[in-house]
Amino acid sequence: MKRKLIILVGSLVGIIVVTTGVIVTVNRTPKLQNTIDRLANINHSATIAVVNRTAPPAPNADRTAATVAGRAFAERFGSGSNQNPEAILSAAIFSTPRLGDTISSNVATEKKQPLPVTEVATVTQALVVLVVRLDTTSAALTVTTQRQQTTGAQVKTQNQDLQLTMLKQNGKWLVDIAVWKPI
Repeated sequence: MKRKLIILVGSLVGIIVVTTGVIVTVNRTPKLQNTIDRLANINHSATIAVVNRTAPPAPNADRTAATVAGRAFAERFGSGSNQNPEAILSAAIFSTPRLGDTISSNVATEKKQPLPVTEVATVTQALVVLVVRLDTTSAALTVTTQRQQTTGAQVKTQNQDLQLTMLKQNGKWLVDIAVWKPI
């Protein structure tokens, strides 16, 4: 019994000595530390970067308002159907009176034309809004859109940029000029 106890205690002491030796060796060898960190998927520099990171600046209210209005305008202005030209009128609430009148005039002209036999419907989704220029009363934005055009059973998807010039009128950002960039 005494012999078994001595073997057991000796084995535990041996394990502790070997474990301590491994820990000391790893702590003194940067290459081994890096290997163990990679195996454990620990990144010390990323942890430090997060700890030392400063808070992002507060969003600019004008930038946010212009971006939201530009995005909404682009999606409504770019969506519609040759069977229902009035659908584009929903973009007028995000436009200046001058551009709103132009949109209304174009819709009136389209309504006078006979309806095409084949329906062409376009759905536009704004992907990215880039504020190119912004001051207190005007802004220039580029809205990158994805446009899906359906003609009969055929569907065509493409990206297209819409350049917007916006004016701030009565505290609201409104689109004054909208130009589709050629594909």
